[in-house]
Amino acid sequence: MKENKLQYKIYSRARCDIFKKRKKNKSNSIFFIMVTIFIAIIVFVALNKSIDPIFRTLCENKAHEIATIVTNEETTKVMANYKYEDMFTIKKDENGNMKMINANILTINEITSDIAINIQNSLDNYEDTEIKLAIGSFLGSRLLSSIGPNIKINLSSIGKVNTEIKSEFESKGI
Repeated sequence: MKENKLQYKIYSRARCDIFKKRKKNKSNSIFFIMVTIFIAIIVFVALNKSIDPIFRTLCENKAHEIATIVTNEETTKVMANYKYEDMFTIKKDENGNMKMINANILTINEITSDIAINIQNSLDNYEDTEIKLAIGSFLGSRLLSSIGPNIKINLSSIGKVNTEIKSEFESKGI
């Protein structure tokens, strides 16, 4: 009988326990977290380096555009209240020839001050501006810089106004 049992024995391979819970090794999970954080930092630094020049250029161009518009508007408003005769006095000789041009410094300083104050107030009250940056810009390639959906970035205006008066007089005639 023993011979019969050996003859009919069925062999099977070991079962795979795929869903068997494994013991978590704390050192492996800490290593995995550290590697993930390290890769995230590297990706962030690389993206920041590729976007920074593009973003800086866009911001500078937008700031220059806003400053130019505000300066022109406020200068036009202030200068509408003054005439050339308010700023300069022309002295002539007996024959009617121009002898001298005298600048009225107080009026010029008042104009400069009014323009600077108005520009600063306008910049302070200027609404936040939105810049759109294509996702292709993140890759750092000029060919791909305009590809993909746009990311909206809000800019706030912060600045100060400096004024400088430059005067030039050229002698004309004999």
